[in-house]
Amino acid sequence: MIPALHAGKFDVIMAAMSITPERREAVTFTRSYAQVPARFVVAKASPLAGFKSVIRRMDLSTLAARDRVGINGIIKAFRGKTIGVKSASKHEAFLHQFLGVDVEIKTYDKDEDLDLDFQLGQVDAAFGPMSYWKPLLGSEIGDDFTPIGPRIVGGPLGQGVGAAVRRDEKALADILSSAIQGAIDDGSVAILAKRWFGFDASAR
Repeated sequence: MIPALHAGKFDVIMAAMSITPERREAVTFTRSYAQVPARFVVAKASPLAGFKSVIRRMDLSTLAARDRVGINGIIKAFRGKTIGVKSASKHEAFLHQFLGVDVEIKTYDKDEDLDLDFQLGQVDAAFGPMSYWKPLLGSEIGDDFTPIGPRIVGGPLGQGVGAAVRRDEKALADILSSAIQGAIDDGSVAILAKRWFGFDASAR
């Protein structure tokens, strides 16, 4: 899509494109409009199911004092546990960066392999985006599992999803960013996200 944008086939990319440093070299992004939070999920019968975080949402981009307290709480709760995660993913990167020395990280190349091991209790918890967990938690099997801890965004988990324009069209990006901000502020993005995805994926 980026080469087509530069070729003038259209003026804006708005297709769930994650904002990354590499893409910033090629395009100008608007402010993010969506940010899918990551969650830990455990069996309801697990002792971990009782874990309560001091914060509901954690932004790793800033890592304010309260976010650091949240991280410390996660480390304490999961120390010595095995966590399943999709291999070569930003969620694996998060685990290595923040919990790597305190937990065993078990990676999976295929989603179905992670699902199977998780449901069979071969790992103590699994970590991934809410877009991944929502179908499972909404199914009959999902009755046995529950998400725990804060909703985590930012840092190694990415800067969210934004619209992209050509590098020299910052004025257009600013106009779009203003409209996106308005839609976030009045709750429109949250309403649409909940309708289509079942959870609030709006950026902050």
